[in-house]
Amino acid sequence: MHIYCCETCTLQRGYGMRHVGFALTLMASVFGLGATHARGAVGDPVATISPQPTIGSQFCSIGLAFGGTQLYFNRCSDSNIYTISPVDGALISTFDTGIAEWPAAMSYDTNRNGLWIGTQRSIGGSGFGVCGDPAVVNADMPIYFWDFDDDTVTLMFTVPFDITNPANGQRFFTFCRLDGLLYDPITDEIWCSDTVNENIGVFRTDGTFVEGFDATAVGAGLPNNFDLANNTGLIFGGDKLYLTDDGGSHIIRTGKTPDTVSGELLPGTIFANGNGWLGDMACDSNTFAPTDVVWVRTDPRGSVSNDLITAYEIEAGGCGPGLPIGACCDPNLAPCRDVLQSQCQGATEVWTGGVLCADLDPPCHAMHRIILLDRTGSMQTPFDDSTTRCERARQTAISDVMSFFVQNPVGSSVAVWIFTGTEPTPLTVGFVDEATAKVALESLEGVNCSGSTPLAESLCGAVDALLAAFPVAADKSLEISVSTDGEENNSDGSCAGDRVLLPQFGGSPFGEACGEFHPDSWQQKVCDHTIGNAVVLARLWGDLSQGRVTGKVDAETGTLLGTGVPDATFFQALADATGGTFTFIDDFPAPPSGPPAFGVTGACCLSDGTCQESITEAECAVLGGTHQGDASICAEATGACCLPSDTCQDAITLTACTEQGGSFQGTCTTCANDVMGACCLLDSTCQDGLTPTQCAALIGTHQGGCSICTSAQGECEIPIPAVSEWGLFMMALLVVTAGSIVLRSRSATHSVQEGMIQ
Repeated sequence: MHIYCCETCTLQRGYGMRHVGFALTLMASVFGLGATHARGAVGDPVATISPQPTIGSQFCSIGLAFGGTQLYFNRCSDSNIYTISPVDGALISTFDTGIAEWPAAMSYDTNRNGLWIGTQRSIGGSGFGVCGDPAVVNADMPIYFWDFDDDTVTLMFTVPFDITNPANGQRFFTFCRLDGLLYDPITDEIWCSDTVNENIGVFRTDGTFVEGFDATAVGAGLPNNFDLANNTGLIFGGDKLYLTDDGGSHIIRTGKTPDTVSGELLPGTIFANGNGWLGDMACDSNTFAPTDVVWVRTDPRGSVSNDLITAYEIEAGGCGPGLPIGACCDPNLAPCRDVLQSQCQGATEVWTGGVLCADLDPPCHAMHRIILLDRTGSMQTPFDDSTTRCERARQTAISDVMSFFVQNPVGSSVAVWIFTGTEPTPLTVGFVDEATAKVALESLEGVNCSGSTPLAESLCGAVDALLAAFPVAADKSLEISVSTDGEENNSDGSCAGDRVLLPQFGGSPFGEACGEFHPDSWQQKVCDHTIGNAVVLARLWGDLSQGRVTGKVDAETGTLLGTGVPDATFFQALADATGGTFTFIDDFPAPPSGPPAFGVTGACCLSDGTCQESITEAECAVLGGTHQGDASICAEATGACCLPSDTCQDAITLTACTEQGGSFQGTCTTCANDVMGACCLLDSTCQDGLTPTQCAALIGTHQGGCSICTSAQGECEIPIPAVSEWGLFMMALLVVTAGSIVLRSRSATHSVQEGMIQ
């Protein structure tokens, strides 16, 4: 078990995934999938970034490490470590290590998910003096481990100043500033090198000395006699060791295996010309895949030149197969993170390999919603079938709750509120699960709606309740689903306001968006209170033909209403401003002009899983939807049903599904697109609870909605198809062609490499 003071061994962990990673890389190469950078010649500069923003002094740059998706760097006389994007150098985050000797060279430890950090003990002005000074207590060189799971230093060992390299009898430290540090995850050892020093030491993570090497022999046979007496940075790349000659502006490649007779490293070759005053390095197989690169830190050394980090191409596979990146989900925190599996280890975090946060459906964070039902007198308006807005809104709310938990299964919750009279009333105690919410809504069956409408106060109260219950939540994870026929008439809280009239009726001008309503109106006050805090999903019930009629009498108060901002205009504006949705449900839809296509109007299940009411079969077909029949409503639309036999049935009603002992998956859901089931992965294992989209992202084969893994032997084995004579011929042709390409590629690469040796 050794620790090597350099930084390249970050991508060799997880041998169980190596074959899968190789297979995915091969598929990407053959079919052109996922490649973001075309391969060039070894030593080509691939990218140069300058850390942003400029932080503190740039005169002295030291440590560098790559963590799979981001770069870590530090500066002289600074206890902070900065996380930046390898794409453009943009600052992602900063954390203070509190290390008194200040961080220097670094290396990412994939086994422990953290950074090994060398120190810069001798930097002028640090107050710690030069290491080895007999006047300084504990003047040896400490090496720390910063644990990302605990956000603190959890390990530390000290390298004695007076320890000598058995390869040449010299001390390992000259200036007492570690410019090279690498962790080897295979042996659990650390290699380190002091700045401008030919000695490389290898230590276990408890500080036990293992062996030492003299770097001077590496460059002895090279042009200009690169003896590497000024060696600084070092890193592994496959079976190679890369070294930088501080002041000489070159990167030297040598064998990773030392000469066991002399204790010296094998002779090397120059593979790239750097920028000058080169320092710490890091190996990266992810950012420019399929190209592997080494990032090299340029040290301006007191000048006003830019602090640069440059990526140079190395041999294919030099950094290993690359570690798989996936989405790290914590239902209780935001945002989702695209990280290595080792970086997703929190108590409530879930890692999904091969899928990025932007591709997750549903999103990984928990969602929280208040179901806000209008139970006022005007909602008692009947339909032709004697049902009322009040009852249909209740039924729709039950469907909404079921769909909500199907779409947001991880850590989500709802609260059910009603409003009538003077203020809103919670029907549930806080935020609850699906079953409890449905019980609350079912308790309203047969109860008539009555009373006046405190609409503004109810909307603002729901916002306040969401923020109080979930002060830390992911963006757009707090929702209000309001079902109402509008006509605010009884709010007296902070969001109450005037019913501002249209200009043609003596009122003040208004627009049709939040921010354009009159500042004294209740509509604008609700906008101001809601935007940025909650997403509004509005369903407005009413007679569209009466929306803008002057002289209308309020059905609940009997007062004559002037014409103000139409409720449809307000709710559309509020939904748009908060990123929500707006649906108008007309009590008496106008008949279509001409003979109705197919003569049927009703609910339509659209391809995105939403539902639209009161449209014809022809209109539904144009939208690519599935019509639910004459006079049907969305609350009664069919969907997918998981039966006791672990099979899935499409186009079944909630009642019919329940009668068969099944579990209804929500209205407008389908077995093929929306329902979770078993997924057979590439390694022949089976994983439960994945949607077809999630399974496809893992390059798996979905076993159908509602299916489960059986743990039976061979359940996910792929049968080997019979190969015809033509198939054998095509396979042979492919092998011959691929071999020819590889031989030509190797020949060309060999020639380029030889030409680079001066």
